[in-house]
Amino acid sequence: LLILLFSFPAFAQTENNISIRITDTDPSAASVLNAREPLYIRIAYESNIPLRFQAQSPFNDTGKRGTAMNPAPVYPAGNGEAIAWIAFDKQSSIDEIHLHIFDENWKQIETLIHPVSMQWNGVIPATWREPAAWAKELNSRQQNMTSSSMQAMTGETGVFWGVLIMLMGW
Repeated sequence: LLILLFSFPAFAQTENNISIRITDTDPSAASVLNAREPLYIRIAYESNIPLRFQAQSPFNDTGKRGTAMNPAPVYPAGNGEAIAWIAFDKQSSIDEIHLHIFDENWKQIETLIHPVSMQWNGVIPATWREPAAWAKELNSRQQNMTSSSMQAMTGETGVFWGVLIMLMGW
């Protein structure tokens, strides 16, 4: 696989004609966040197959640092935008994000590594930071996709499982 890494945006072009770019982050890639505040990653993609995107810390220690990440629903083939996010409950800092790209069956296709300088202070804020408009829009779409796919998989009990999965991150 051919990987081209730039300081911004991160970019990958695979042998399967899949193109992925990290086009933005919210907040900027050098910030301090409160506990549970997500770092949102804006993704532009072109693919002939459906894809999933998930952000992870370079520590590969989900849960040990109070890490939460996006649910990674299936995005349709074609051109589109997606979102991934990561947040920490405890005081943490990272110098890069690993954006994992999977096919619809969770077979890993690629990993983009994007440099950041992010810190989480471990403090629950009295008021939450307002995300960028693009982050709110793409996150809302992702939540709707996740809810729809959970309902399709589990029928009427989809709400229960959706809430359970969201709680597992914390």
